[in-house]
Amino acid sequence: MPGEEALTALNLGFEKGYVVVHASPTPERLADALQFLLKAVVGAAQVFDGGCLPPSPPVCANVMWFVPRDSKLAALWDPHVKFRNPGASLSGTQGLLAVSPRFSAAAGDPAETPDPHLLEFAIDVADAPKTQSQDGERYRVLPGAPLVFVDLSKFEFFHPARDMAAWMESHGDFAPSVREAVAGYFGSQTQIAGLFSVPLYEPKAEYDKHVDRTPIAVLNIHWGSGARLLKNAMAAGRLAAALYPLRVLLGAVVQQMVAADQVPRPGGNP
Repeated sequence: MPGEEALTALNLGFEKGYVVVHASPTPERLADALQFLLKAVVGAAQVFDGGCLPPSPPVCANVMWFVPRDSKLAALWDPHVKFRNPGASLSGTQGLLAVSPRFSAAAGDPAETPDPHLLEFAIDVADAPKTQSQDGERYRVLPGAPLVFVDLSKFEFFHPARDMAAWMESHGDFAPSVREAVAGYFGSQTQIAGLFSVPLYEPKAEYDKHVDRTPIAVLNIHWGSGARLLKNAMAAGRLAAALYPLRVLLGAVVQQMVAADQVPRPGGNP
């Protein structure tokens, strides 16, 4: 398998409590290794859930890459931002979380990957994640991947996915047009019945400790209406914990890709 061979070629090691890459892999090797790991993630999620058998849409996974505000890449992704508050701009963010179909996977036949429904887009990571209002603190980052990126919580979970819009009204500081856009998006994405997001970190600290960790990306997993266990938040949390070994490897590969300037560009380019 090209992906398995690519992962082996990284010559991974374990030093001072974290995974390191000893090789100097080519861009192709890194991309193949990442795709192989994403395939492993959806396979594990599919097995954990007991199948999610057809006609339910398959379990899918993707990586959302953090693109710092001041990078040239952020300017390229800025026109592709979704769900931005009116009047907001890139200058009011820490950066963006960008997703490309190239780095995604769907459970099932390998020919079905990457995720056939995923389109490229980006989401703001607000410079000030919270704001104070008359009724207490409210979030200025979207639920899901952006929130888990700034809060470094164990995971974000929504089932049904359309509950995101209700969360935004109850806990967020978003214009009605943004809430409506999120509700419309998940209303049209019928293959996404539920989802959860977990952070990926620079591999320089143990993953089971919630200190001294720098997020570099987010792993998203979503599933269809036939899900059995994944529609339960506690069960999804068990899967998030069980995926720690794969998240460690994903963090190591993503860090290498960031260092090699392999964060995806819009338009499908590496």
